[in-house]
Amino acid sequence: MAFAHSPRRRAVLAGMLGLLFLSTASRGEVLTLKTGEKIRGKILSRTPDKIVVETPAGTREVEAETVASVEERAPLLDRFHARTEQIVDTDPGGFFQLAGWCADKGLFALRETVLTWVIGLDPDHEGARQALGYFRARNGQWLKKSGQDVSEDLSDLFRTALTCYRKQEDERAEEILKKILDKTPDYLDAGFLLGDLAYLHGKMGHAKARFKELVSIDPKYPWGHFGLALVALDAKQYPAAENHVRKALAASNGVSPVSYRRDIQSEFHYVLGLTFRKRESKHRASAEKAFRESTKLNHRHFRAWTERGMLAADKGKYKEAFAAFQKALDVEKDYVPARFNWGVALYRTGKLREAILKLRPLTRPPGHLEAYKIVGRCFHRINDFQRARHYYAKYIEKGGKDTRVTQWFREVQ
Repeated sequence: MAFAHSPRRRAVLAGMLGLLFLSTASRGEVLTLKTGEKIRGKILSRTPDKIVVETPAGTREVEAETVASVEERAPLLDRFHARTEQIVDTDPGGFFQLAGWCADKGLFALRETVLTWVIGLDPDHEGARQALGYFRARNGQWLKKSGQDVSEDLSDLFRTALTCYRKQEDERAEEILKKILDKTPDYLDAGFLLGDLAYLHGKMGHAKARFKELVSIDPKYPWGHFGLALVALDAKQYPAAENHVRKALAASNGVSPVSYRRDIQSEFHYVLGLTFRKRESKHRASAEKAFRESTKLNHRHFRAWTERGMLAADKGKYKEAFAAFQKALDVEKDYVPARFNWGVALYRTGKLREAILKLRPLTRPPGHLEAYKIVGRCFHRINDFQRARHYYAKYIEKGGKDTRVTQWFREVQ
């Protein structure tokens, strides 16, 4: 569960989800009436005279003769993914046209997402700004129209939820996410974040059910598969976790723009590496390959660099390991696993004073239990018995279970 509860993990996932909101079309079908009205929902029953549809607002009966066409959700999503692949990543005009297509098909949550993409590429895109309820003030700044309740805007609500999630204000985040899903049950990113909160709090049944629902709504939604991979990884069901990550990677091939796709695929490859590393040693080569791919896609993925360093150290390739740990700390200077494992590698190679310098910062309150042991052992081996006693005593005091430390402590009395 170390991966699950890392504070940095929240920032990473929130950052990636914050780049683009991947909300997609609702479950079921889209009925287009002859009047032009579109009804989204799941068809409960259908006769020659009447169609009964379950919509977010409740059950609705529609006279069959008033219906011009019925389109299933899955083909619509396939068409959406195909259209995104045809648009140049830097073309706001192309994405604005895609937003119009989404509106025409009744995919309103997805339309809002695409309009957000347009503004990300061109902050002054007048059509996208106006469609999202903005007007240009005299000073040139874009503002929400007077009287519009910004707090009720889905994008703003989701941003607020992301901020609460990042700050570990989980009750507030959950409240906002449920509000979003009450209004738009197909807002997939909100569903993923709600499932991830359940996962972080050890409610694996709830998390798994939420992630499975996301995949049932849109089989091409990568985060749904990713969530299922995390749950399987936690349960030590490593082959199942690997299978889910591969599905996430396959689903992410249709994500735009390319820069975002590279970031999420880097994260997916990192977790794929974990599914291999936690198995028998025969899977070590596969783990190395996955972590290398993760850092290739995103050279700032400090957790993948750390894993690469650990694997290299295990093979006795210490120069390669030190370089990997350095890359991790260049990105995140306070990342404890990188610093600790670098210190352990220095200890293994007999560079005891260097190991002490690397590990002593980890012994400051609240203190890293294993760092006390290794630092104490380093001082012991260079015959600084006073300091060795201090760190051995700290290790024992904090509940360390390695019985060898008690013996070493006696040796330096």
